[in-house]
Amino acid sequence: MKSCLRSAHAHRLITNLLPALWGATLLVACGDKFSGDPVGTQSGTGIGPGASLPDEEEELVLVEDDEELEGASVAPGGVDVTTACQAVSSQAEGRSRPMDVIVMIDNSGSMEEEINSVERNINENFAQILAQSGVDYRVIMVSGYRNAPPQPMDGNNGGGGGRRFNVCVEPPLGPNACDTRGPEDSPHNAERFIHFDQPIGSTDGPCQLLKTMKSRPVASEGRRGGTLPVRADDPLLQAGWTAHLRPDAFKAFVMIGDDTVDCQWEGVDFAQQPLETAVAEFDKALRASAPDQFGASELERRYAWHSIVGVAPNADPQAVYEPSEGLVDAKCESAVEVGVHHQALSRLTGGLRYPVCNVDSYDAVFQRIAKEVVSGASLPCSWQIPSAPDGQTFDKDRVNIAYTPGDGSVAPELGRVDGAAACAGTEAWYYDNPAAPTTVHACPVACERFKQDAVGKVELLFGCATKAPRAPL
Repeated sequence: MKSCLRSAHAHRLITNLLPALWGATLLVACGDKFSGDPVGTQSGTGIGPGASLPDEEEELVLVEDDEELEGASVAPGGVDVTTACQAVSSQAEGRSRPMDVIVMIDNSGSMEEEINSVERNINENFAQILAQSGVDYRVIMVSGYRNAPPQPMDGNNGGGGGRRFNVCVEPPLGPNACDTRGPEDSPHNAERFIHFDQPIGSTDGPCQLLKTMKSRPVASEGRRGGTLPVRADDPLLQAGWTAHLRPDAFKAFVMIGDDTVDCQWEGVDFAQQPLETAVAEFDKALRASAPDQFGASELERRYAWHSIVGVAPNADPQAVYEPSEGLVDAKCESAVEVGVHHQALSRLTGGLRYPVCNVDSYDAVFQRIAKEVVSGASLPCSWQIPSAPDGQTFDKDRVNIAYTPGDGSVAPELGRVDGAAACAGTEAWYYDNPAAPTTVHACPVACERFKQDAVGKVELLFGCATKAPRAPL
């Protein structure tokens, strides 16, 4: 006999989903009670150990293996959701949710060209796209601020010696022309743009973020070697950069740097930890420091981490690396390191990756990230397979994807292929590792359909025999 969750009103529990502004649906039917989540887009409510049912909404029903639930229904794609062991789905909720974008830039001496390119592109190819879309956005810049030429570094940015290249953002995102600003002028622009004046070194970006989440930046003390500092009494810099975040907004980090991560935070040495452990520790520390902003648990994670780092260019030099693509081992020509920690964090949270060396095409990556923000209600293309509870086993041949188009059109049937190479124009999906899968990925054609659907729904279903793919388009 199997236990089934049956709703008195519906078979779905609507919860908040991240990191792309989605609303999530967790559907559990006849079978095992274990939950799964889109990669980097976990929902806040699970059905599993420690989970509870909403008051007067759900009732637990026991049925025999062959017994049908009253009112059984078939999901788009031909999957009987009432006989599936479990279903995890993601549903777009529109584009009205606010977005807070945290841009962090490495100020080390090797970043001069990259910083110049950021200053050229952050308005026209980022902020203006957001403004024209109607998205309620805010940009918090966490990086050294300048309204004077670059000055010698003071050893506080991970390298010591050399030169530090700070950032100044011109209007319309910034308040006024950089070369007209004096020591008493604010670098902020009302609620739309905050420049949190904290120098970032080659390898200490994540640690500087954690250190200054709730405290004023070190740079506001005026130790800038002749550079005009932001006023030490600037009220917008007293409570840390998280003071400018909005609890109801989804958070998108944009990390721009050409090196690795080599710093410590509260006894954790990120460089000495195995990669997965280091990334998990940073994610945990970030969320623990501001659970209302970033999520109290992995199931409630509320941010995406985009990385413009030292990866080699994609096959198409202007193309980003998607979250479903593996870590990039090769570095671009002028980078120091490939930024593997940043890459792993991007993959964990559904963020994009792009070569920091491609300074002449930052317009492409800024436009793409802006579009990700604007179309943040799009559906995911990857799902992490949950661990089975004690006494249960995962059957890789009893998994399906059901897609419901938001426009009410006929839903395509999404079957499984043997791997990414077998997608070949087919609306299908595949495992990361067919022999021992941990993640489900949609093929490019299906993923593109999902990305363009702001009100559709995708369900990852466990329990029914896997369907074969339909013929290629």
